[in-house]
Amino acid sequence: MEKLTMREILTGHKNPTHRGSDMKQIPEYPHVYFLDLDHYNTALALAEKLGEEALESFKRSFNTLERICVNCDLTAEVHPDSVRDSFYFVTYYKGKTGMNGGIILHGMGKAFSVEFPGQRGIHWSVHT
Repeated sequence: MEKLTMREILTGHKNPTHRGSDMKQIPEYPHVYFLDLDHYNTALALAEKLGEEALESFKRSFNTLERICVNCDLTAEVHPDSVRDSFYFVTYYKGKTGMNGGIILHGMGKAFSVEFPGQRGIHWSVHT
């Protein structure tokens, strides 16, 4: 029987493999590799539609992930999450799996994650 992590069991996502050939980058985040750039662009369009505060939280979340990668000499893979317009990420240090987490959309349905203290309104935030 295949060994699965708790997150894989709960979400149905299998742990990704490091930087497959199907991974894409965008200039704003050179240390972050995206499996599904369309998913990123759809979420970005939603953030833009929702207004300045939502867009700022979206950008801040990805800036935080990029800054963590730069400061800790990591790369990150970003995958679509089971939560609408949210993301699952895995960091790598010298090819070895590091921290797992998510950039989660809050305020538009179930997010399956908790913030302390919670923010009001629709926004994205980093969870590890």
